[in-house]
Amino acid sequence: MDDRCRSAPDPGTLEPLLAEALDLARRTRDLLVTADRPAARGDAGPLAALVRAAEIGRITTRLTASVAWLLGRRAVAAGELDPEAARDPHWRLLPLPGPEAPSWPVDDPEIARLARRSAALYARLQRLDAALDSAPPVRH
Repeated sequence: MDDRCRSAPDPGTLEPLLAEALDLARRTRDLLVTADRPAARGDAGPLAALVRAAEIGRITTRLTASVAWLLGRRAVAAGELDPEAARDPHWRLLPLPGPEAPSWPVDDPEIARLARRSAALYARLQRLDAALDSAPPVRH
C-alpha cells in the first residue's frame, strides 16, 4: 500500500459507499418531490407531519455528511489532498448530535427505510473515520 492510502479507506471500498450514499440521496430527493401531495401526506395530522419532516432532516444531514466525507477520502486516494491535511477536523466525518433513533415512530415506511439505510451507512463511515485515528502517520 502506498503512503497516501494509509489515511484513507481502500478506493475499492469508497466507490460503492459513495454510490450508495448518492443513491440514498436521490431516493430522498424523490421522496421530497412527492411528499407534498395529499396522497403522500395522508390524514395523520400535524404531529405526524412534523415527525416526517424531522426524520427527513436527519436523513439529509447524515447523507450530506456522508457524501462530503467520502469525497474527501476520494481526494486523498487520488493524491489531490494531503493525507495529513485530511486528518484535520474539517475533513473528518461530521459528528451528529442527538440520538440515532427518532423519538416518535415514523408512519411512512419509505421514510423509515431511508432512515435505517442512511443510519447504517453513517455508522459504517463512523467506523472508517475512527480507524483514521489509529492509522500510522504518513511518511513523505
